[in-house]
Amino acid sequence: MLRAMGEVVRECEASGMPLLAIMYPRSESSAGDNNYDDLKRDDPKQYSQLVAHAARVAADLGADIIKTKYTGDPKRFAWLSTPVGRSYHHRCGRLSRLSQC
Repeated sequence: MLRAMGEVVRECEASGMPLLAIMYPRSESSAGDNNYDDLKRDDPKQYSQLVAHAARVAADLGADIIKTKYTGDPKRFAWLSTPVGRSYHHRCGRLSRLSQC
């Protein structure tokens, strides 16, 4: 799945098209999809870290816009966007990748 996203990122960059990545923690098991709802309820901090990891993967691969799961807490969600936003967009003073600064 990540390899496919990398290919789409390259195609978008070549076309000058922004890429929206929909990233959220999910796993599949014999019992069906696991969207980590139990973790969100039982350990909100760890859930926030998991969501942040998914968002960071999208940023590292080159996504321009990232849609992800809301963590349920404004403070934790603000924390989630900080590592992605600071290192990815705000150093340039505009919405762009670091390589374009």
